[in-house]
Amino acid sequence: MKKLLKSILIVFLALLLILGGYVAYVFLSFHRLGDQTLTVEQSSDALN
Repeated sequence: MKKLLKSILIVFLALLLILGGYVAYVFLSFHRLGDQTLTVEQSSDALN
């Protein structure tokens, strides 16, 4: 019984470590593009 609980705990901690590593990777590698200005090429009046 003790061995089973220890095995389950090890698997759970390994999954938690993998998930935490992935979340850290996503947050540390995220680079936002700068603000860009948009220009209107066609007004909605031209569609009617």
